[in-house]
Amino acid sequence: MLPPLVFNSGYTMRKKKFFDNLGNIAMNGFCVTILCFIIYGVGTSVLGSVDIPAYNYYAANQGNTDTEYNIYFPPLQALLYAGLMCSSDVVAAVSIVSYEQQPKLFSCVFGEGVFNDIVSIILYNTVKGMLTSTFNGATPFIIIGQFIMLAVISLGIGLIFGFLTSYAFKSMSFLRVNPITETFVLFMFSMVSYYTSESIIIAQTQMSGITSLLTCGIVQSHYTYYNLSP
Repeated sequence: MLPPLVFNSGYTMRKKKFFDNLGNIAMNGFCVTILCFIIYGVGTSVLGSVDIPAYNYYAANQGNTDTEYNIYFPPLQALLYAGLMCSSDVVAAVSIVSYEQQPKLFSCVFGEGVFNDIVSIILYNTVKGMLTSTFNGATPFIIIGQFIMLAVISLGIGLIFGFLTSYAFKSMSFLRVNPITETFVLFMFSMVSYYTSESIIIAQTQMSGITSLLTCGIVQSHYTYYNLSP
């Protein structure tokens, strides 16, 4: 159920206020998410390296006398955990902020949530593709490179399908005859962008379909919307 919800978030986004406050949104949604990722990753890795004893409930229930084991987080697994934990939920915040009364605050909170989700998903997918490798001095630079590659490709796929949808509706008038067909084709192009990204794997890293879908929805609402029938 996630892709339709993500598409709706992109398609119904109030774009003017979003882009007017892009600086604040990028600072909170991108910079702070990266900072949280580093803090969580380093902190988890440090704590995981000291072999914290934990109680083994399964062993105790099986009647074993050795009911303790040590928790150990390898660096890459700690970063994977950090990529998951640095994602924040803005549903509660958005639900109590009215766009009509506080448009700037609403746009900043909503935009931060969108950026935060995108960055978190990309970070998670990047680290996930590197779990089979060994952490060394070059690993942070490899993560940065793959992060940029994944972001550019995923955003690019969303832009391509968004513009392709707009061009199709503008040049093919038969698509605008039946509103049911029109709606289906619009949604179909978005889902194709999602599954295209999900099917592309480069250097053991899967592209982000959510990022492509959200980008496609934003482009469609800005360009395709004006090529649809009343």
